[in-house]
Amino acid sequence: MARCLLLLLVIAALVAAASLAGQAGETGTAGTVPGNAGGSPHETLHITVTETVTITRTVTITRAETTDQFIADREYYSAAAHLIEKARRCICIAMYIMKYDPGDRDDPVNSLLKLLAEKARQGVKVYVLLDDETARDYPETIAFLRSAGISVRLDESPRRRMHAKLLIVDNGTVLAGSHNWSESAMKYNHEASIETSDSAVAEEAARYFRQLWERGRPAG
Repeated sequence: MARCLLLLLVIAALVAAASLAGQAGETGTAGTVPGNAGGSPHETLHITVTETVTITRTVTITRAETTDQFIADREYYSAAAHLIEKARRCICIAMYIMKYDPGDRDDPVNSLLKLLAEKARQGVKVYVLLDDETARDYPETIAFLRSAGISVRLDESPRRRMHAKLLIVDNGTVLAGSHNWSESAMKYNHEASIETSDSAVAEEAARYFRQLWERGRPAG
């Protein structure tokens, strides 16, 4: 459309110039253009057409968002459950105390463990690293995890305490702090943890977990 309009303007300009030249020939010296006496009886009209094309392109810039939250006291259960539910590839847990209590229907730890079992059934890789204290005092925890097809190991030595409380989901989000997986920690104690999706922190946490896991021992 723009080129058609431009062509019409050029034609109109040529017609207008020819008309002016004809009028000038009638009033000036016969057969000549005024101001060109002794010269050529014909005038050459030069028209220069410049076409300007503007290209506009929309560029969308997406900034990676990070999530950093302070998780206190009773907030931990909801934060952990949400992370486990959205896991698509892997869940890595390093925990000092993990207490499965099948006789207590209100124990939030039981609910988290059942979520882990469901994720394992869906094909998510679940790895749980525990301290010897859990194996000694709560062997039913390890039995439940194994029955769900979850990989379980103990830390590298009975003489070395694995005191971490670490949850990593899809190597991208980390929940770490003072919360053990016990009813006391999730319902009664004062506890504090941090959730972050900072990629550098998540990468370092995943690297740390892999080191602990590779040095771990069979559970039972």
